[in-house]
Amino acid sequence: MIKLQLSNIKKFNLFVFFTMFAKYSVELFMPVILYKLNYNLTHILLYLLITSLLNIIVSIPATKFGKKYGFKYLIIISAFIFIAMYFLVGILKKNVIYFLLVSLLSSLTNVFYYIGRHNYAGVVLENQKIGKKVGGILIATILANMLSSIFSSI
Repeated sequence: MIKLQLSNIKKFNLFVFFTMFAKYSVELFMPVILYKLNYNLTHILLYLLITSLLNIIVSIPATKFGKKYGFKYLIIISAFIFIAMYFLVGILKKNVIYFLLVSLLSSLTNVFYYIGRHNYAGVVLENQKIGKKVGGILIATILANMLSSIFSSI
């Protein structure tokens, strides 16, 4: 039996690739999904505005939570919120409550994930050559973005 030994940075890059692939597969097409549910352009722009504003509002408490309990828990919570958002999008109706709830969940999953991921990257990258390691993380992110766009559009 051959054991595959991966360094922490390689494991982290794989984690980034798979999580970003899943996130981009849904987030990239949220405006299209909203449009197909008969929301007009104003609603879609409002969704993006609400999500962006909530990102700002939630960032400070999320950072405090991460400092107190650990940033890996932000990533774990983000995964559960993402799953809830994904299922909610599946039953989304043209309703203000659903619309606001999806905006809130989208914001929470983004803030928790990115704050957790970037802080956890600091742990993984500690005492390493940063440029090469960050380049690998960016490559994993970009590949996930490209592939999720291709596979989600099929």
